[in-house]
Amino acid sequence: MRVRLPFGIRTNDKVRLKATGDNGSDLLLPVLIRPGDDLTVLGADLFMDWKVPSRLIDDGGRIEIDTHAGPQHAWLVPDMQQPVRLCFKGLGLPGRSERPAGDLFVRLVASDEQPSAAADMLKRFTQVWTPNPLAA
Repeated sequence: MRVRLPFGIRTNDKVRLKATGDNGSDLLLPVLIRPGDDLTVLGADLFMDWKVPSRLIDDGGRIEIDTHAGPQHAWLVPDMQQPVRLCFKGLGLPGRSERPAGDLFVRLVASDEQPSAAADMLKRFTQVWTPNPLAA
């Protein structure tokens, strides 16, 4: 069964399916939005975690966060208090009738798995400029 839902629908809203069977009565179904792909919904707001090198949280700098609405950029200041949370206004669920649009909240999680920008540049430089006999 194919169903089209309006933008901005929220948990506990009702969806009416027109009768197609023999009894002729419409069917009302409650909506439930489940978390998925590291994205959680609460009301109209969306929540997600994003891994950031711990040195960026300590030293500050510019970060790029991949969101459902495309890449978002933010500047971090040095020595931010943990946990670091960012708010992107209007990037939550879209507004619908009397309900306003929600916001996207991103919690930055310190991670030492990601290399620093300098280490990444050195790795790429080495891959490009190392002769094949020396690389083996």
